[in-house]
Amino acid sequence: MKKNSLSLFILALLAFVATAQAQTYSYRIVNFPGVAESGLDSLNNSGAIVGFYSSTPTCCLGSGFLLSNGSYQVIAYPGAIGTEPNGLNKSQIIVGNYTDSSNLIHAFELQGTKYKNVDYPGSTQSAADDINDRGVIVGGYSDGTHWHGYTLQSGKFAALDYPGAGNTILTSTNHAGQIGGYYYGDDGISHGFSYSGGTFTPIDYPASTQTVVLGLNNSGEMSGSYADVSGIYHGFVLASGSYTSLDFPGAVATFAQGLNDSGEIVGIVTTDFSETTQGFLASQIPAGESRDSEQITGKRLRNR
Repeated sequence: MKKNSLSLFILALLAFVATAQAQTYSYRIVNFPGVAESGLDSLNNSGAIVGFYSSTPTCCLGSGFLLSNGSYQVIAYPGAIGTEPNGLNKSQIIVGNYTDSSNLIHAFELQGTKYKNVDYPGSTQSAADDINDRGVIVGGYSDGTHWHGYTLQSGKFAALDYPGAGNTILTSTNHAGQIGGYYYGDDGISHGFSYSGGTFTPIDYPASTQTVVLGLNNSGEMSGSYADVSGIYHGFVLASGSYTSLDFPGAVATFAQGLNDSGEIVGIVTTDFSETTQGFLASQIPAGESRDSEQITGKRLRNR
């Protein structure tokens, strides 16, 4: 739920090259095999990726998956009608959200094959969006009226809201405990932020109408998405105070969901106006090197 909705798969596909301000990336489509749509939500420093897929495009809830060492593992919370993993750490402990038969969202943690509910106490709905290498979980919960951010550390929950915001979602956290997220009011307009040492820092992509921070690595680099004045969504990376815009070649919309310490980025793209999604992996191309294409084989946003 960190980033929204379900879908992903893998086939032989093209990786494209595009230049985005200061950094150049090669792009690869990565989809769960044989399904209608997919998406990628997060990856760790070993290159393990979590994502989602659906057999019926734009229609129905689906399941999640872990892609590690070339193999797919389906993630489906027992008894749920839909599951989406949102984050994982170096130990491949996975967090996410699942939907029950009443269409209510709940947070979960997955270690190995053992699922555990991690709903915020007293909430009507909850979603776990990320877990760092220390085992700290961040996410969001609803009190029935508004969404609030929360952390879960050593079994203790704590609420954390952007000052004065109607709704807050915590989407990402790193080893140092820095947190990324976004907030929005009743108008649904989102703004990104980071939180560290008790201080919130607003993050809005220049000249954007909306911004969300969705990923955060151990160097403090952030990934996310923004809407331009035409309402088109683009991905971005914020590193060393500089923004880089990301657009998958030919995409209608690009969402940069997560990034690792190597600067690899995973996300979701729509390549036509049907809103059917695909997953992508973007890798940095070293300065002076060029790649035309290569063959490979294999945080949608929604306000809560």
